[in-house]
Amino acid sequence: MKYYSTNRKEHCTGSALLTVLILLTISAAIVGSMISISTSKLSSLKAAKTRTTEYHEAERAVYKTVQWLRDNSQKMVTPFRRGEFYDNFDRVNGVIGNNDDAEAGKQAVMVQVNGTGNSALISNDDNFGTDEFPATMDITTNAAFDIVGSFNSLDFGDMSVRLTLLNGAPDKPADDHGAPPAASPDTDFYPVYRIDAMSNADQGVHVYAIVKGDLAHVFDMGIYGQDYLQINQPCDSYVSDSNPYSNA
Repeated sequence: MKYYSTNRKEHCTGSALLTVLILLTISAAIVGSMISISTSKLSSLKAAKTRTTEYHEAERAVYKTVQWLRDNSQKMVTPFRRGEFYDNFDRVNGVIGNNDDAEAGKQAVMVQVNGTGNSALISNDDNFGTDEFPATMDITTNAAFDIVGSFNSLDFGDMSVRLTLLNGAPDKPADDHGAPPAASPDTDFYPVYRIDAMSNADQGVHVYAIVKGDLAHVFDMGIYGQDYLQINQPCDSYVSDSNPYSNA
């Protein structure tokens, strides 16, 4: 007499069910992976779009500052005239000003505001230094010009912008006899500025430009316009405790 197992059908049914469960698990893992990849791509696209937008905003802020310099050149010339330059500035050799307490990107300069140890700088953000600039006036009207107030009235959007005077260079170097007690200079001076536009103090976009003034004379008075612009983006992001900037 032959005997047959009574659970053979149940065993086959169980195997089929196990196979279905395994396939469902694999399918779920594939779907989960696809969702994860899609989310990652969306995050990358969003980050790239944000960075591009911030870069364009920073670039616009730099050019707005250049335009402001151009529009107000006749109001910013008096500190650089031959008879007043050394009353307004001290020559230094790559020194960071006492007022340059920026959280990011302290800037060494070649001239400082006379007798203060401070850099000549203006910023719309207190995190990037304390405003300081010699008194100046409009040479066409002899009216005092509020250079700090004028700069801070500009709308830079979300950008933090700083204008730093790097140097006051003699138009005729041979005729610059140096600071007192040397003989008074027989030449006027032109400014060299650095413009920094940043989206944040510790991360984000940072664009800077070096702007050199061009000395012109109208009725024996110096007027400075901008004839040279060098624009740079040292990195896409920066770390506030690193100097110079480094990739974050």
